[in-house]
Amino acid sequence: MWAARNFSLPSKKQRKTDPSEWDTAFLEVDAATLFDIIAAANYLDIEPLLELGCKQVANTLRGKTAEQIRAMWGINETFGPKEEKQCRIEMGFTDEEDEGVE
Repeated sequence: MWAARNFSLPSKKQRKTDPSEWDTAFLEVDAATLFDIIAAANYLDIEPLLELGCKQVANTLRGKTAEQIRAMWGINETFGPKEEKQCRIEMGFTDEEDEGVE
């Protein structure tokens, strides 16, 4: 359905940066379905749909605390200070606050 509607859209440079109302409505689904859409778009190399799906996830996360995100997606496990520090180092997210964590 998305591909049929968006097949004749302009090139990437000409596309608007904001999704259309139709695209926004199309992606207003539960988290599992949204992640399935993103995975399918990635597998099928449909970059515009992949980008839209990722933006939808980002918009869902925007302004929420880590605790709110965990509750929203049912994430029960949390890292201890050591594991969090290691993860931050591996991902390149270290800052001065991390220096005191051992």
